[in-house]
Amino acid sequence: MATLKTLELPHKVLATGFLVTLSCGFFVSHLYLHHEIAGEKDAFVPSLKQISVHFHGEPGTTHLKKMASGPMKKYFSAGQDTKDLAPDEQKEFEAVIDWNDRGAPEDEYWDPVTKSPGKILNIIYDRCVDCHSPTATHKHAKKDSPLDTYPDIVKFTKEDLGMDEGRLLMLSHVHLLGMGLMFLGLGVAVALSGYSKGVRVVLIASGFASVLIDIGGWWAVKYFGPGWAWTVMAGGLLMGFAFGLGTLAALLDLWRPAKYDS
Repeated sequence: MATLKTLELPHKVLATGFLVTLSCGFFVSHLYLHHEIAGEKDAFVPSLKQISVHFHGEPGTTHLKKMASGPMKKYFSAGQDTKDLAPDEQKEFEAVIDWNDRGAPEDEYWDPVTKSPGKILNIIYDRCVDCHSPTATHKHAKKDSPLDTYPDIVKFTKEDLGMDEGRLLMLSHVHLLGMGLMFLGLGVAVALSGYSKGVRVVLIASGFASVLIDIGGWWAVKYFGPGWAWTVMAGGLLMGFAFGLGTLAALLDLWRPAKYDS
């Protein structure tokens, strides 16, 4: 049976190109994970808290309240300084938070019949609509999260229960297939390497196990609570270890000079 070391040069180049391209894809997937969950420039991997919030949410609060009290609070200030809101700016901020806490009644946002602006919509227009509307022209416009109509803004006033089941199913489906194929390709290369049978089995099994632990952890966090966030962290770390070590081992065996062969 052919092994990595006995492949002809075109086959070695093919295998190398595949493994290098796969590695680039794996690296980009980490960047995406960082963008979606970590969201902090100095965070190399998501924290347990961030994992928990992403999948389980923060029951008792809402997305609107979190954003208004966090990164968006500066837009209530003329000088975009959250530490020094003027009295009238503080009142507007508190009015939005209070409206959200009371269940976001529609008649305070606008007139349900005429759609004429109410107190809250006037604040939203002054503070948010430059970015949060389908026709926004601001450099950092968030056209996919409009706040300029009641049906749009009310979506963000619901209790934060994390990722919804439909999206979680979709992501699980995509990742199980994609990562399964990724570790299948890598596993073939590892299986054809010259390392001992035990080493090859551990590397191959670790890759597939990491996928199941990682994605299984998403569901555990979603339905059983933040205490399961460690499974997502463990699965991700195992995945990085299995992929990195497996790829390095395969490439080293593929291009190892013949004089070092046993």
